[in-house]
Amino acid sequence: MTEAEWLAADDPMPMLTLIREWGSCRKHRLFGCGCCYRIWHLLTDPRSREAVECAERYADCQITQQELSAAHVGADRAVSEWLGVFRSLAACSAAKAVARPTNFLNKLAPSIQQTTHYALLAEFGDRYTFRPGRTQHSALLRCTFGNPFRPVTFDPQWLTSDVLSLARGIYDDRAFDRMPILADALQDAGCENADVLDHCRDPNGVHVRGCWVVDCVLGKS
Repeated sequence: MTEAEWLAADDPMPMLTLIREWGSCRKHRLFGCGCCYRIWHLLTDPRSREAVECAERYADCQITQQELSAAHVGADRAVSEWLGVFRSLAACSAAKAVARPTNFLNKLAPSIQQTTHYALLAEFGDRYTFRPGRTQHSALLRCTFGNPFRPVTFDPQWLTSDVLSLARGIYDDRAFDRMPILADALQDAGCENADVLDHCRDPNGVHVRGCWVVDCVLGKS
């Protein structure tokens, strides 16, 4: 995959193959959680929702691997006991996959691919391979990983108290509507990087916890 293909891709699967061994376990798991939050309305079993929430907390080192394992067991039971419609079963399967308890990227990456596959099945049914709606999942990947062909180094001078405060609030509250305000604060601090500012200001942008700009400000990897 070339840089142009990465920026234009509307199918997340080849993109996931490209970054299979790139980026942190945290980034991969948070992307998977973002996929699950897109189908939250289909996760009607509380064990599935708990698995996604625990996976997100585990990615940020807020719970132990044992706690994640317990959530994964619950998600597995939700899948095995499900008697509802196919799309809801696919959603449960996505939640189970994202909560798989491993810290090793080469083992986690297949789980995130499964998460994405099941999330797409849940959102679009077995017609998802023909749906342009996959673009949203590709956009989530670009939000999480940025442009792997052209990584951005943040100048410490950009990290003013206003920038840091805004980024923390966006991250903690999932307040992605504040991204344009973050762009203004970064620009006031001297940032003129088009990739950074355009990502924050894109009116059609989709964001997920783990957004590369917010992570760079907060020093998360």
